[in-house]
Amino acid sequence: AISFGVDQVKDEDAKTIMVFDFGGGTFDLSVFTISGGQFIEQGKGGNMWLGGEDIDRKIEDFVLGETEREYGIEDIGQLIDHQETGKKIRFLGELKAAVEQAKINLSDQEATYVEILGLLKDNDGDLLDIDITLTRKQLETIIQPVVETAMELSRKLLDDIYFTPDLIDNVLLVGGSSKIPCIIKAVEAMFGPDKVLVHERPMLAIAEGAAILSHRLSDTYECAGCGKTVSQSDIVCSSCGFDLEKHTIDQGVLDIVHATAHDYYVALENGDRYLFVEKNTPLPCEQTEVFKLVHSDQNLVHMKFSNMVNDKEESIGDFWLGFDHKTIDKYRTNHSDETRELPFSIEVTLKIDENNLVEVAASLKELPEVELSKTLSRGQADEKLFKILEKIINEANEKGYETYTINDITTRTVSILKEIHRVIDQKTGEVIEPVYNLAEMNLDKTKRLAEEGVDCYAFIYYAENLLETFLAAFSSKDKSLMKKKIEHLKTMNLNGTYEENLDAYNDLDRLIDKFPLPNILMRITKAADLCEENDPPRAPKFYGAISSILAAVEKENSERIDATLDKILPEVDEVIQQYDSKTGTIKKGITR
Repeated sequence: AISFGVDQVKDEDAKTIMVFDFGGGTFDLSVFTISGGQFIEQGKGGNMWLGGEDIDRKIEDFVLGETEREYGIEDIGQLIDHQETGKKIRFLGELKAAVEQAKINLSDQEATYVEILGLLKDNDGDLLDIDITLTRKQLETIIQPVVETAMELSRKLLDDIYFTPDLIDNVLLVGGSSKIPCIIKAVEAMFGPDKVLVHERPMLAIAEGAAILSHRLSDTYECAGCGKTVSQSDIVCSSCGFDLEKHTIDQGVLDIVHATAHDYYVALENGDRYLFVEKNTPLPCEQTEVFKLVHSDQNLVHMKFSNMVNDKEESIGDFWLGFDHKTIDKYRTNHSDETRELPFSIEVTLKIDENNLVEVAASLKELPEVELSKTLSRGQADEKLFKILEKIINEANEKGYETYTINDITTRTVSILKEIHRVIDQKTGEVIEPVYNLAEMNLDKTKRLAEEGVDCYAFIYYAENLLETFLAAFSSKDKSLMKKKIEHLKTMNLNGTYEENLDAYNDLDRLIDKFPLPNILMRITKAADLCEENDPPRAPKFYGAISSILAAVEKENSERIDATLDKILPEVDEVIQQYDSKTGTIKKGITR
């Protein structure tokens, strides 16, 4: 638009223009309102997969089809594929160049020809020359579907921003394909011939405009009154008193206000998409919405953000948030049963700046200290780790792991997320290799331990509970050794390799196995607790058995201990088998 000179609008006036950019690989549409030195983008449209190359391919198909008919060839594509590699590559290159030149020629001529001699051979080895005449009328017929698509996209953009063609003051045609006469005619038919402007150098329009804009927006420039250097912030020239502000407005752009090019969505648990920010919203923009987690015990949140581009969903990045069970338990101790059984609410803010960089900030409404702010990105190192994590969780849910394994994966994930969020240096944008390697190692370890059914966090809880509940059963030396091995396993959970983590687990397991009676009592306690939850009348029987065994231990009555165990253990096994072996799933979604 600047290259066309249509930005020369007086301060009190306004002009609305559409830029119709039909380039080689993309078709881009923009509607701007120009007023008071501002370019305000009303909306964007087009098709990133439609362009001059589509026209070239249609001309190629026409030329090859005519050649088939002329020589009586059944399948010229197959014939080309069977040519010598070098000849084939050269032929395809010359065909591409020839049809592109023919397209250009037909902008000024009524007819042209496509000629490729001495390269193609038929099945008998005879030369097969291509010499096809192409008229402008034939070209218009060939590319009519492309032209109709371009005009339909133009109508769609106007509909999206609630405009009609009469509200557009000028349509600016740029890009190589915009010089094709039938495209110009179609645009003139929609908007009126007096509104349509075709750039003299359509392929250079963007570069020219960018150069002019760069000059206008530079920190300093020459005063039009005296030629002295002045600053962009100066209102009047200090040397000659020239009115710089008025002159700058008269000359054009002071500011450019862009708009979002696409709709922005976030995925919900049920597979639906929630529209967060609408296409053509002025930038920068900020939108806040409140969602709910899907389960009261959920401590992972995974939000997938996407655009709809040409009716296809395209990811713009993922956002992960994790918080441990201690945070949940702390909240529940201070709230009623009814309140604490409800899933948490999460407040999510989506910010999009002038450069279309997307930042997401999220916090739990009930626990504001659980928060995270992150710029979404694609192709960076942290995204690769997020994809690995998502795959691990999806596989765990598909395989139907027991709840202990599910809880172990979840606990590890909360820790790993903290590492992944530190992988990219916030100041430099560089990858912090040690942090990346640690996160990658812990992801691999999480997957392998889950596959082996090694639930380290559940085992730590068991060991600590064993030590606390039956403290008298351990000597001071054993207690000290047990605590040491528990702490070592905790450290390996965070920083150890798979092998080191497994060794620490087995080391603690071997030590605990040296105390059979406390282990048996823990098993009976588990049966009692399971009955409290699932079959309350049976629970006292197990608690009574524990009391009886402890009394027998105190009296060193081994016969009574054995008799009690023989009687109660079959029921213990039955209860644990019935109630303890449950499968689980890792919840990480959101819902409205």
